[in-house]
Amino acid sequence: RSVGSLMAEDPRRHVAQIVHRVLSLSELAGYIDRSPLPRGWMPRRGRKKDSPILLPTEDAQLLGCEPVPVGYRLLYGFLHREGGRRTETASLRWDELDLDNEVVQLDENKTQHSRWWKMGPGVAEALKVWRELRGKPAPNSLVFLHLDGSELDLGNLAKLLAPQDAAIVLT
Repeated sequence: RSVGSLMAEDPRRHVAQIVHRVLSLSELAGYIDRSPLPRGWMPRRGRKKDSPILLPTEDAQLLGCEPVPVGYRLLYGFLHREGGRRTETASLRWDELDLDNEVVQLDENKTQHSRWWKMGPGVAEALKVWRELRGKPAPNSLVFLHLDGSELDLGNLAKLLAPQDAAIVLT
């Protein structure tokens, strides 16, 4: 593993844990009389980064970018317009969508309370076209998949674009 992968989540806290451990061992071995850090001291966890949003011009540029497969463009458009959680979107199934009434209904989610909402303008229509392009998949199948048919991991959305074309730049 690379050093970057070890420290990816909170590098400041990770370094502090190592320094604290070295000082504690130095105290135990007698190299120093006392660690300058109080027992149990640890910096607070860093705040989570805000989820970036696409500006309208960037959204239009991405949705019209032909090197990006249409399924990925639709996924980005859905996330941008509906604001769903990435995990919920990755596991979204056709039977959770009422395309005629333009409603998303999630019975299982992070809060364990079912929730629903009306889709934004044009989203249901785009999903109807996507369903036709996919050959009318079974109701319990996933809405969004990788090009090879495997399930999506939406931990890093930018990785979906990276292999398509290095020249894709949103400005």
